[in-house]
Amino acid sequence: MRRLLLALLAGLPWTAACIPSNVVARQDRAVELDSARLDALKLEWRPAAEGDLQGLYRSVRITGDAASSVLRIYYYFSPKDGKYTGAALLAGSPPSFQTLSGTFELQESTLVLDDQRIAARATETCLELATDDGTVILQRVPIE
Repeated sequence: MRRLLLALLAGLPWTAACIPSNVVARQDRAVELDSARLDALKLEWRPAAEGDLQGLYRSVRITGDAASSVLRIYYYFSPKDGKYTGAALLAGSPPSFQTLSGTFELQESTLVLDDQRIAARATETCLELATDDGTVILQRVPIE
């Protein structure tokens, strides 16, 4: 389970926007995906490249064994120093975050988080990380 959480965690600096958008309705913002919208998109996946691992990502779909116990995943990748930080919101009463930080590198299409090797594919705005225990699709999101 630790391997899956390591593969599925994501970094989240908890900052909030001060002024909510009142120009475009939340459901119409292209930057926000959910699992239902993901199915409607025809994503063209390719092996992940160096430029795909930068910034903040949040999960839009979690499948496999983790789906029953992980509610949301966040990652933050800093390509300048090869570090990442992550958080997973675990189901429970009440739900709780589990966090971790470490180093990352991309070796061909394999993401290496510390000593864990994870298959990685990407699109322009999404990242898919897969292990034997499950898959997570993450969307790059702006830090507000």
